[in-house]
Amino acid sequence: MSLGTIIAIIVVCAVAAITIALLFLLLPLKHYFKLRFSGAKVSLKDLQKIKNTKENINTITSLFVQAKNQKVKFSIDEILAHRSAGGSVEAVLRALEIAKNADINLSVSLAKAIDLSGKNVVETVQYCLNPKIVESSIVSAMSKNGVEVKMKLSITLKSNLRRALGGSNEDTIIARVEEACISAIGTSESHTIVAENPDAITDSIMQKDLDSGSMFEILSVDCVSCEIGANIKAKLDAEAAENQKRIKVAEYQEESAKNAAKEQEEKVRAQEMKTELARQEAEVPKAFVRALNEGKLSAMDYLTIENLKSDTAMRNAITKNSTKTPDFDDDDFDF
Repeated sequence: MSLGTIIAIIVVCAVAAITIALLFLLLPLKHYFKLRFSGAKVSLKDLQKIKNTKENINTITSLFVQAKNQKVKFSIDEILAHRSAGGSVEAVLRALEIAKNADINLSVSLAKAIDLSGKNVVETVQYCLNPKIVESSIVSAMSKNGVEVKMKLSITLKSNLRRALGGSNEDTIIARVEEACISAIGTSESHTIVAENPDAITDSIMQKDLDSGSMFEILSVDCVSCEIGANIKAKLDAEAAENQKRIKVAEYQEESAKNAAKEQEEKVRAQEMKTELARQEAEVPKAFVRALNEGKLSAMDYLTIENLKSDTAMRNAITKNSTKTPDFDDDDFDF
């Protein structure tokens, strides 16, 4: 073999090697053959589409192989679309696997929709197998006899996949249960009835359709604790009595103030009358003088009037002294 032939063979091999290297570099041939050997057929066009996106081709192909192994109809385009929408293909495949092993009817479209709705699709499926237990806060309500009752409830919930889309979460159910508990306690005749039989409260709650429109079904409602609180009616009655007392005191004080003001007005009026009397009495001597000067009254008439005044004053003094209780000493009775 001549030297030229050898060089030609070397050049051809080198070109072939470079060509193959460029093909593997430019085209996802490695992943293509890997998928072919694993039994998952994907065209070079689809692989090139993945490579042109920001997604990791290894991750996408692994998810595709996993879907094929689970016999889940999940194309490359669907995987890319679900991830671009913010979903988790891993969670969807995990949920489908759990549902399949547990013989739960869960379609791929429903699993994807639940995942895209923001709910944890894996937990949603798991709660179909293992119900979720949540507890309410301490519910405080007053029975008809006015005594406060405090209850804490345990609620067992099971996922309802048919209502998972658009259904409210457990917070809504807890709020509904607490409201129903308040209503049930409020309709009870006495707090002793609630304390003796708390199951009556939970049974009345279960009879209501509280899980309507929710992604969960209520399996049971149980009483965790039941305590008797304050006698609110007695407290309210005491406050009402105290308020009534304050009203009466205020009315009495107002009436006293009115009476005091009226008494002061009477005193002022009496003083005014005394002043007017003194002024009128001061006019009497002047009238006597005018009458004497005008000859309408003689001196004897004036003396007669003065005598009458003296006689009247004397009689008044005698009458005043006679009304007093005599003050006798022991010496006045000497037998």
